[in-house]
Formats: sequence, C-alpha cells, structure tokens
Amino acid sequence: MSTSGLNATPPPLGIFGEYGVTIHTGAIQSGDFAQIHNAGFKWIRTDLFWTWVEATPGIFDFATFDRLAANFPVNDLRPIVILDYSNALYATVGDMTTANSDRFRAAYAAFSAASVAHYAGRGFIWEQWNEPNNSSAWPPAPDSAAYVALMKQACIEIRKKYPQEIIIGPASSGIDLPFIEACLRGGMLDYWSAISVHPYRHTDPATASADYAKLRALIAQYAAPGRTVPIISGEWGYTTAWAGFDDAKQADYLSRMFKLNKQENISLTIWYDWRDDGDDPTNMEHRFGLVRRSPARTFDPKSAYLAARQELLGIPPSNVLINVKTVVPVP
Repeated sequence: MSTSGLNATPPPLGIFGEYGVTIHTGAIQSGDFAQIHNAGFKWIRTDLFWTWVEATPGIFDFATFDRLAANFPVNDLRPIVILDYSNALYATVGDMTTANSDRFRAAYAAFSAASVAHYAGRGFIWEQWNEPNNSSAWPPAPDSAAYVALMKQACIEIRKKYPQEIIIGPASSGIDLPFIEACLRGGMLDYWSAISVHPYRHTDPATASADYAKLRALIAQYAAPGRTVPIISGEWGYTTAWAGFDDAKQADYLSRMFKLNKQENISLTIWYDWRDDGDDPTNMEHRFGLVRRSPARTFDPKSAYLAARQELLGIPPSNVLINVKTVVPVP
C-alpha cells in the first residue's frame, strides 16, 4: 500500500529494451543529436543542474535547458533528466550535511516541481540525483536516510499536480544493494516507476547477470504484490584508459553489454558516454566516448559508435559512410 498519502501508484515505465547515451551539455557539438539518432539510440541522459535554474531564490529560469531540449523532438530523442545537485542559495556546496534541513528539502522540492511543471507532458523521465551513494556526489559521505527524505519530499510535490510523470532513482554507483535497500525500505517504490543503477565494472559485461538477479530479488521483497518494477541501466561504459582496453575492446564490450541487457530484460540501457571528455589518454574520464573529441567540431566516430549501429540497426561497420551531417549506408 502506498505511504505517499496521494493514493496514486507510480505510472508504469512503458519502455522495453531501448538504448541511449549520456551527454554533457558543454561538450555537445553541432550535429551531435542527429548522429546519436543515426546510431539507433532513442534516449539521451543529461543533467538539469539546480544552479542553472535557480540563481535567485524562488525564481526559476529554464532558458539554458530550453535551448538543449529543443533538439530532443527534432531528432526523435527522449531524455532522462537528472535533477541534481546542491545550490549555494540553500546550503554549502560541497557539504551535503548542510543540506539536511527543512529549508533545503523544501527548496529542492520546489525546484523539482517547477522543472516538471515546465516540461510536463513531453515524455521526459525524471531521475533523482546522480550516484548519491558516492561521496563525490553526496559529500563528504553518502547518507541514505537524508537522500530518501529529500527525494520523498520532491516526489510528493511533483505528484500533487503531475501524477503521470515518470520518476526514477536512485542512480546508484554500481549495483549497491545496501543503499538501494535503504531507499526501498524508506518507501521510494511508492514514487519510483523503475530502479536505476550504474553497473560499471572492468570485467566482461556478462558478470552483471548475478548482480541483476540479486537486485531483482531485493526489489521483489519490497514491491507491492503483483507489481513488477523495471530496472534501468542508467550509466555503463568502458574507457580505453583502463589497462588492457583499446578501441576494439571497447566496441566489443559495448556489443556484449547491449546483448546482455537485452537478455536480462533491462528496460533502458544508457551508454556512458557520447563524446570523449578530454585529451589525456590516461585519464579514464577522457576516454569513455563513442566519438572522439574534435576541436574542429567534426564528427569522428570510434569503433564503439559503429558497433552500436550494428547492434541497434543491423548495419555492419564496414558498410557506413560517415560525414559531419549524416550517416548513410553504402549501397
């Protein structure tokens, strides 16, 4: 039974076996959305930073994100929008212990509700924070009770007016069963339509099968009778900066991961990430991309991009002609 007090069951996710990529707004280049679509992806995952939206208390300005969001329907893409992180108007940024207050919770809930109100009905999925079980995202240390209290208040504000909008969480770093269980024990299945996790690993993607089985068993303990709660693989990639990885192995592991998640009935799989984030080949964050960084703003796909097209569209990597505007199969 719902503990939300709103007498509403979370709406069904309604997504089955689809794929997308993570984007970073500052790294998006002209034509990127078309190339994402041309690879067969249907989704992008990106941040809606609280600090972008609310620079003055109580005034919400979506102009920055509106410019990004205008590209989604034009390119037949839907977004997972992450409602994150802290805001210096209400707490000390970099110290989430200062955010554990009624004032902060009310402000975050207001930001979340205003965001949903602005984009309601457009098919967005709303994700609550990113990797809150990681100290880099919830400094100085994760606090599942504080996370649940914060997200529950935001969910209640959203569902008062927009009960059919999809909310997911907790976007955990790894498949962190103790943290996820704390969320489920705290009643978050009254609000979330799916559980999102980031199953990163250096090993073969097939090793995630056992973790998925444990997660499903955990969800079943807390889900209402007869309810099946989908799993979203919200971030998962392989960087060529890791020892033993190169472009060919990254592409191979992408193919294996996509196949595994299909076999495991994962509702939505998001590859991390779209574009290499920097120029240091030894920095792991700089080498997760499907395409290379290009100061000339040209489209430079890696083997993993071509592997994605093959998995999602059935086009062999050897049969594509690529230019900056489009990707066309060679007759």
